[in-house]
Amino acid sequence: MENNPIPLHLKSRKYFNIISMKIFVTGGTGFIGSYVVKALSDAGHQLIILARNPEKVPAIKKLPGVSLVQGEINNATVISKNLEETDACIHIALHWGNSAVEMLRNDTHSSVQLFELAAQAGVKEIIYTSSTAVNGWIYMDSRAKAEGEKNTVYENTKQQPVTYYGATKGATELYLNAVAFNHKLKFNIIRPGYTFGNPVIAGANTQSDMRFADIAGKAVRGEEIELIKNDGTQFIWAGDLAKIYLAVLDGKETGKMYFGLGNKFTGVCT
Repeated sequence: MENNPIPLHLKSRKYFNIISMKIFVTGGTGFIGSYVVKALSDAGHQLIILARNPEKVPAIKKLPGVSLVQGEINNATVISKNLEETDACIHIALHWGNSAVEMLRNDTHSSVQLFELAAQAGVKEIIYTSSTAVNGWIYMDSRAKAEGEKNTVYENTKQQPVTYYGATKGATELYLNAVAFNHKLKFNIIRPGYTFGNPVIAGANTQSDMRFADIAGKAVRGEEIELIKNDGTQFIWAGDLAKIYLAVLDGKETGKMYFGLGNKFTGVCT
């Protein structure tokens, strides 16, 4: 299934014919990451994937131009060494925490450190994987829902996270903006929404949230589909999301934020 969500100003670019680059990738063995890695490999790029467990998805090693290095996202020594002579850094990994302080220490700090190390290594471009959760108030705040169309989120909507996950994503976006400004880097941010798909590589993950799979299963079986009021979701296939990364990587835009969403809005009940 393809929704063709490439931003309008990037649609005319031949993102499948981009010049080969050497790219450092975090989170490449995860669900979204494996789709992005497959797409980058198919496009002819050389990839260095940072992975806590390089043996997690053995089939990734068989992709052309792909190598894996063992390391944690907060290991500055390993990261610095493998950022040498790379053209771009695509940050997809998430280092979870169960409290505000843990998320700050585990994910925000690690991400900001990665950006600074990339800048110091001479990397010219960074793509950061954020989330629509930076505006989580629209989903969880009853007052926001009551405002109807006023709660629509646009690219320039003020960040209003209500979870620690959304907070770390929002804070990291701001830090990347500052790092890029001080080091004159090209950078862009992608905010995926609900992403679905089967494993793109043998042994890789599928989506953890099963809402779309449940809806599809009930449709196939002819069962009644129940939707939650005001829980509108723009489901996007992970293969389409990966195309956005390719288009942004090849584009000339910098300092932009792109929503990774399907163009169908599903789940609005009255």
